[in-house]
Amino acid sequence: MAAATLDFHGPDEDAMDEEEFPFDPFDADEVTDLALQTHQASQDDDEYYRKMDAYLQQVAATLPPAVPPLPAHADLPAQTLRNSKALLRPTPNLLKATFESVHRQSPGELWLKERIAAFDAGNRRKRKEVLEEFLEFVKSSSLFGMEELFSQEAHLFLVRLTSWFSVMLPLLYELPLQLKVFLVFLEFREACIVRNFFESGTVVSLMRTLATDFDVPDDVRCLAVLVLHRLVLHGRTHKEVLCSKGLISYLVECILDGLKWETIKSAGSLLCELFRSNPNYQSDVMVALHLLLVPTKPALAQRVSLAALAQLVDEDYAGSDWPNQLIPQLLILLEGRDLRVSADSYCLLCSLVRRFRCDTMLWDFARQLNQPQDVDAWAVVEVAAAKAPAVQAPENLAKRLKLQTDAEIVRVSGSEAADYGASCHEEAVSVLKLSLVMFLVKRSQDLCR
Repeated sequence: MAAATLDFHGPDEDAMDEEEFPFDPFDADEVTDLALQTHQASQDDDEYYRKMDAYLQQVAATLPPAVPPLPAHADLPAQTLRNSKALLRPTPNLLKATFESVHRQSPGELWLKERIAAFDAGNRRKRKEVLEEFLEFVKSSSLFGMEELFSQEAHLFLVRLTSWFSVMLPLLYELPLQLKVFLVFLEFREACIVRNFFESGTVVSLMRTLATDFDVPDDVRCLAVLVLHRLVLHGRTHKEVLCSKGLISYLVECILDGLKWETIKSAGSLLCELFRSNPNYQSDVMVALHLLLVPTKPALAQRVSLAALAQLVDEDYAGSDWPNQLIPQLLILLEGRDLRVSADSYCLLCSLVRRFRCDTMLWDFARQLNQPQDVDAWAVVEVAAAKAPAVQAPENLAKRLKLQTDAEIVRVSGSEAADYGASCHEEAVSVLKLSLVMFLVKRSQDLCR
């Protein structure tokens, strides 16, 4: 019996055929629709890529230019050096402005450089003109320092001036003008300027100006003292160097030989400055001041010494042994020939008493002075004081001193006084003595007992 073959297609097989072939390839309409869809998709892709290119170009335009890639050659380093201008360009000098500002000369430096050339080439008259122009230029400037105004040229100019001063000192040529220039240099207290005076030996020439070797005028001596004073203001080391070279003895010689008060007073002020903060030479300064107090010395020298000692006492530089050393000498000067010396001695005695409370050292002097001149009037005062116990000892002593003063005035102004000037001087000295006694009485009533 032959097997029968059934050609049967189920529903599942038909669905599979439809999914595998969604369209009929032999259907012309479906083929046309598919071609249209494919063309539309291609146009959409082209439009997308075109917009993307436009956007990227827009972004790239806002960015810095890209670094071109290095050429791929066998001799790449040499080709790079030849083609790159940036590498061939020299590196910038970052310190160029700094170097230019340092080496750039200021107007003052250029001005002084020209004057130095004129100073070197000129004669004495031309050098004098240069110094006068220098003083005028510094006076009209508003800077605060020689180095700030003239830079390194200031040092070069000062070296020439110090050398010329040593040469012109024996000739006495324009010494005041040169010393005024030195004062201008020292006005700003620059250490390098002060060092130049010591290293060049100019301080020795300045000290020799104070001596009698060259017989310079008092005006020159005064200016030299002022220059030395500004030098010693720079510290203890400078004071010790100058004192070791004999400055103290030069100042004493200047004071004893000086004629003008301004010169002698400046020398006394310099002695005071040498005493301050200079322990190694304080004893030498004190010896010099005591030497000037000798009664045989000139009155101006005595006054300078008294003023210097009074200033040191007021500034608490005085030692505990000063009253024992000075009081006997001051009592002698109190009765001296010059009334101004007597007045200065009285002031210094009062300063010593206030500073050291050494009243008892003057009590013998006060009691010797308290001697009756008019015995009858004195007796009246004593009897009145004995009858009136309420009278205090200072009041009684005041009446005694009044009687003493009246008696002294009558004595020195009487007919026996031949010289009116001498009588007036004696009267003034007596008033100073009595004033000193009243000063002691006000400080301590024990003197009245």
